[in-house]
Amino acid sequence: MILHKIHDEHLLLRGDLKQVPHKIHYKHSFTVLRKLVFGLLFTTKQFKHVFILGIWNLTGRKKLKDEMLSMFLEKSESIYRESLRQSFSPVKLVKGEYLFFEGDKATNFYIVESGVLEVNAVQSEGRVYVFHFLFPGDITGEGCLYDQDRYPFSVTARKDSQVWRIKKSHLLENLKENPSLLKHLLWSVGCKLENAYAKARCITGERVEKRIACVLLRLADEAGISPLCGERFDSNLTNRDISGLIGSTEETVSRVMSNLKKEGVIATKGKELVILDREKLMLFFGSA
Repeated sequence: MILHKIHDEHLLLRGDLKQVPHKIHYKHSFTVLRKLVFGLLFTTKQFKHVFILGIWNLTGRKKLKDEMLSMFLEKSESIYRESLRQSFSPVKLVKGEYLFFEGDKATNFYIVESGVLEVNAVQSEGRVYVFHFLFPGDITGEGCLYDQDRYPFSVTARKDSQVWRIKKSHLLENLKENPSLLKHLLWSVGCKLENAYAKARCITGERVEKRIACVLLRLADEAGISPLCGERFDSNLTNRDISGLIGSTEETVSRVMSNLKKEGVIATKGKELVILDREKLMLFFGSA
């Protein structure tokens, strides 16, 4: 926001009220009033610079994205949407920051607004097992719907992300009189459970080569090799990610991926993994 009559506002910040003109443009009256209140509180030199920086932060702050939150609220009964929206608060995560850890008290429900998050758990030998990734519109912390006491996994940001958080108690209270939203949440949880079963069928008991081929096929097409094999993956998929997804070691994954590159099945462009020959990968999957 462009400041109106900088000199006059500077007088306000100093607390020189007698020298301030009586007429202030209505468009900026709220900004001036806000500065007046804080100006009266912080008139000493040692706080002046901190205060001015704080004002610029407040007036220049960008509006938070809420597209995914709005889509979620559309599933609610209309009379509860606004009160439900007020119960959500934004959480911003930088790359590598954890939303919560495995074993933490399950007190919140989350909706991913932007970015990519990883859902994982550390096995007894210290290896990280990757369950899946969360993308805009996905939910996590849904265990509150069936009285889950603690989170059975950790969630960390793979890139800068934003999520919306609502307290478990607030969500459960709303669901008592909101059957439309309850139905949507049960459907969402059911889809996640079905995808988990599909993943287990896809990789359990198979050779490592076949499990890797399955993961790559699912990356190439959300429908994968069957209508149920539809998990999405982060584009910057690493050997560590694949080893976590299939329950193998990075060394084994590295060997198989090197063979696939030599055969012209896959390639890397920058940080992205590219599948060059899907049909050949299907043959690799079938013959492994």
